[in-house]
Amino acid sequence: MTLTDKGVVNNFLKDRNYNIKPLLDEKGEVSSLYGVVGLPTTVIIDKEFNIFTTHVGFMEKRDLKNLIERVK
Repeated sequence: MTLTDKGVVNNFLKDRNYNIKPLLDEKGEVSSLYGVVGLPTTVIIDKEFNIFTTHVGFMEKRDLKNLIERVK
């Protein structure tokens, strides 16, 4: 099992009722682009593909939902 295993990631999201599309950065290209320094890292991107916020570490579901609502 790895952090890029699609089945593991999709099961994790499904089990927790998250309705988001995960980015699996198997080559590390996106991590470099966005300056990811730790896992997990959540990057919220707006409709124009600008970074709205970045959060390193665990995030409660309610906090993620609040950030998504703020960026809408």
